[in-house]
Amino acid sequence: MADTINSDDDEDLKLAIALSLQDAESSATSTEKNAQSTSAEISSFLSSKPITSSTRIEPVKPPITFGGINLDRKKMEDERLARQAQRKRAADSDGEPVVPSKKARVLPWLDNATAVSIQPANIPQPTQLPHQIKPDQSTSNATSTSIPTIKHPKGAVFRTKSARHPRGRDISIEEVLQRDFLETALISSFSFNLEWLFGKLNTRKTKLMLCMAAKTEAQRKQYAEEALEVGKGSIKCCFPPMEGETNSMHSKLMILKYEQSLRIVVTSANMELYDWGETGDMENTVFLIDLPRLAGDAQTEADLTPFGKELIYFATKCNMPESVTKALLKFNFAATSDIALVHSVGGFSFGSDMRRTGLNSLAISIHQLGLVPPKNTSIELHYATASLGALNDNYLTALHNAASGVLADSSTRAKTKADKGIREFVCVYFPTRQTVAASIGGTDSAGTICLQRKWYQQDTFPRSVMRDHVPTRTGILSHSKIILGHCKNSGPAWAYIGSANLSESAWGKVVKDSKKKEMKMVCRNWECGVLLRVRKAKDTTSATTKEDGLRILFDPTLDIPFEIPGRGYGQQQPWFFPHQM
Repeated sequence: MADTINSDDDEDLKLAIALSLQDAESSATSTEKNAQSTSAEISSFLSSKPITSSTRIEPVKPPITFGGINLDRKKMEDERLARQAQRKRAADSDGEPVVPSKKARVLPWLDNATAVSIQPANIPQPTQLPHQIKPDQSTSNATSTSIPTIKHPKGAVFRTKSARHPRGRDISIEEVLQRDFLETALISSFSFNLEWLFGKLNTRKTKLMLCMAAKTEAQRKQYAEEALEVGKGSIKCCFPPMEGETNSMHSKLMILKYEQSLRIVVTSANMELYDWGETGDMENTVFLIDLPRLAGDAQTEADLTPFGKELIYFATKCNMPESVTKALLKFNFAATSDIALVHSVGGFSFGSDMRRTGLNSLAISIHQLGLVPPKNTSIELHYATASLGALNDNYLTALHNAASGVLADSSTRAKTKADKGIREFVCVYFPTRQTVAASIGGTDSAGTICLQRKWYQQDTFPRSVMRDHVPTRTGILSHSKIILGHCKNSGPAWAYIGSANLSESAWGKVVKDSKKKEMKMVCRNWECGVLLRVRKAKDTTSATTKEDGLRILFDPTLDIPFEIPGRGYGQQQPWFFPHQM
């Protein structure tokens, strides 16, 4: 990765967000490297155990309320705006700028987004639309077991339910949480609409822990106190390290514990009603798996699958309490043997940690699942993203290397050269302005779909790889982050589902540390996703088009929620946000 994304990208986005906030009331405004050399290292990476740390939350007295409790909303909003101006909050090249509104009824530190009240009468009746999934593939026909909370013991991928579209291979937030049985919920997100989330939970029964970003100790203390007050003691917080250039807790991970099972959820959806389809104009992607409680004593971390080990590693790095990681050892992770957890740990990672996160987490996962492309074969990538940074051929090559199982280290980085030939193997799906304008919510609903005009107009931006991101559910926009990997003629196929947009902030870069004189992985975001081997890949020889072939290939694992291989931009322009830029 000889050329990296400019260091002033973050400041540019901060400026862009600041401009957009002024108008918030009126607009929302050849990879054939020998990857086999890495296989010997993988087991040692996965056996390392980071030091555990936790944040203890103590009760406080001043009453802050929510909904039915006594809340001085104007004062809290004024305080939020003051804090926002002070810290210039607006993360990085793929952060999710959100537009504030006086209608928002959310904790000031939890959400800057509009919280729209949805009444049943306001939701149009669904009509049959093209490309709909057959009803027999919906969540109502999940695998049956004797344990009521185990519905997907092998794991499953869904779109979020849409209030404006027929049900299909989709899932609602209520179906994810299973509130009547939920004992403990640990949720990480970029933003939270807490009042909305409370409506989905039995807060008298369910213990809730929120994993969120806070740059300073003062912020951590304030957020923890506010959470305790609003939740009447039922909410605690944990805060991942956010030192230096780390800007965003972008992971959307849920760990949901029931009496007899554990549900792991990895999604692209924030804790917002619009991300979970309740406004009907935005969709996301959800992976979840239900794991049974062990019959005997708890296992040790060494007994876990690679997925389980990486989950504990990531949870520990996020400063989740030791009680969380110990609880994970009480459940059977055997069903995750063909699934990999892919993550980016925010900040600097050295040594074995460097080889375990960011781009290298993807590379190791490719090895774990036996997905390294055959010799003389290149992997083809289809990447659907909701935000783009200052993309270039160097970074496309770095991503393609990782997707081929090549670790990013000093030697790999040094050999990475800008090669326009990489564009033959990568398609990037991002909506055009026309697609956004024609959507159900129009341009006002696209505030979390981000690309700055000046980045796109750079000579180094690989515009030829861009495809219009058109979801198969008519009129909806997508906030999903999906990578589909396959070889053109033969070889393995896989899918990534998670929170990582296509940017260096999300996947990281390897550079030499000037003080330690050693290589390090630098990730500005915390991210989390899963890598899934395509199950029982079907014979695609009967397909008459490339789209048919790809849908047949991936259908056992997921319904591809967008038009593929997609239309090139032609004379059209991508959706630029903020509009002023």
